[in-house]
Amino acid sequence: MGRLYLISNLRKDVREGGMARNLAFQNELLKRKAKIFSFSSMNFFYRICSSFKILFFLSNTRKSTVVILQNTFITYVFPLPLFRYNFLVAIVRKIFINASKRNNIYFEINDLIYEQSKDLKLHVNPYSSTYEDFIFRISGMKFIFASNKMREYIVDKYGVKYENTQIILNGAPEILNNDEIKPEVIPGEKLIKFIYVGTLNKGRQIEELINIFENSNHELYLMGKEGEWINLSNKKNVFYIGSFDEYQALVKTAQFDIGVIPYDNTAFYYNLCYPTKNAFYLSSGLPILCTPLEETKNVFKGLNEDIAIFAEIANWKSIIENLDRSKIITMKKNVNKIKSKLYWSNILSELKLDMLN
Repeated sequence: MGRLYLISNLRKDVREGGMARNLAFQNELLKRKAKIFSFSSMNFFYRICSSFKILFFLSNTRKSTVVILQNTFITYVFPLPLFRYNFLVAIVRKIFINASKRNNIYFEINDLIYEQSKDLKLHVNPYSSTYEDFIFRISGMKFIFASNKMREYIVDKYGVKYENTQIILNGAPEILNNDEIKPEVIPGEKLIKFIYVGTLNKGRQIEELINIFENSNHELYLMGKEGEWINLSNKKNVFYIGSFDEYQALVKTAQFDIGVIPYDNTAFYYNLCYPTKNAFYLSSGLPILCTPLEETKNVFKGLNEDIAIFAEIANWKSIIENLDRSKIITMKKNVNKIKSKLYWSNILSELKLDMLN
């Protein structure tokens, strides 16, 4: 049986969805006895050495199965700025074409960088489109997508063979000890504590979310990186509680009542992707208040339980003020019925990797 390899990168602590997905893949493939190439440092010379190491490996390996995580590829193997050099792109393309002929090469796609940046009005790397044209046109490459609609979009746009694709949705870890969670508030308590967990950079409707809670009878808590810009000096019921590693964040989230996803449902990309925070909230035992995002709604339909409230953000203020604790208690019971389906261990057990003899 051929060898199994994973080309990955991790930081010392996991504080955002991309790294959480990397860690989950690494844990799963370790269980499958894979050899892991895992990179961490952003030192320039370290990254150059990493690039040569992996490209040399791909040029020489035979009869193996190799899983490459997208953010590892564009950070360590062939960083986006290098796509400006056509001769380098041609060399790397030849390496991948030959490697795909001799091995099973799986490329994990957690985001579509060009579409995400353009649609969310973020900085668009000028070479992100070139990268996507490069990777999705390599014959023989197999792809692991983080959402159904993402797969459909790429299959339609680039003509990737459907049978060379599969879906591994974003999952979440499991709370191992329920004693770590503070007891729920008493049933008669009217105050409801909402929480947003995730990167807090601009472009994610954070300001709009904060304004919704102005003069509210309930509270909003913000947890995540890059929230230092948020001014809450005049907000008596909105709190920024900082950033935590993945497991700490999960346990803390479980102490709240309901998770929120305020993403703009008119944006193409938010309907295409499946946010990591979906599984994160559910794994922590929380129901969700979410804008009507297409991929999220479709996935939740398959869970067959009342676990989320979908509504246009223009209606959130009214929904929040009229939401009562009995509704949340019922939804939490529903979440507890299905949350194990969202654990990374269960989701990644569905990962299909063909092994060569």
